[in-house]
Amino acid sequence: MLALERGELVAFPTDTVYALACTANDPVAVARFYAAKRRPRGQPAILLSHNVGSLRHWVRFKPRALRLAETFWPGPLTQVLPLNLRALARMPAGQRSALEEISNDGAVGVRVPGHQVAYDVLWAWGMPLCTSSANRAGENAPRTGREVVEALGDAVSVVLDGECPLGLASSILDLTSPKPRVLREGAIPAEELLR
Repeated sequence: MLALERGELVAFPTDTVYALACTANDPVAVARFYAAKRRPRGQPAILLSHNVGSLRHWVRFKPRALRLAETFWPGPLTQVLPLNLRALARMPAGQRSALEEISNDGAVGVRVPGHQVAYDVLWAWGMPLCTSSANRAGENAPRTGREVVEALGDAVSVVLDGECPLGLASSILDLTSPKPRVLREGAIPAEELLR
């Protein structure tokens, strides 16, 4: 946790692929995150958390999102939900700018992964982390700690060891419009999400 407190990057296994993570409301950490991935600024990231309750401060859950969370979380579903603008307005300017950086048009992807190592990190941290797969933009997502080190080198302060049982990215479902849209079909088939 000290690495996260210092604004450094950590990587850990999830049920899908290895995650690269930083503190979501620290603009310096978020800048390091984008630089390590060589990812264009403004391309959204995902907030990972250990449960729905800790995400409620950051995003708004409507009934359909809560039903999907009950069905697929913890697990390989990322839901794109509207930011909680009331909570955002109460944040200090620096924290608000960090969250706006990782979101897109007032929405952000959120997920509760089904992996013990990921759960332990997220529970210990106590609030969502800014995450993405632990690789450079455009490269294959790593499934081992060794692959993370090979991809990102010393840009990552801590790499926790473990396995990624699915080895396939999460499915991404956009719930910001009346009609849900599958943005990426990953570990969960689209037809299951759109029922």
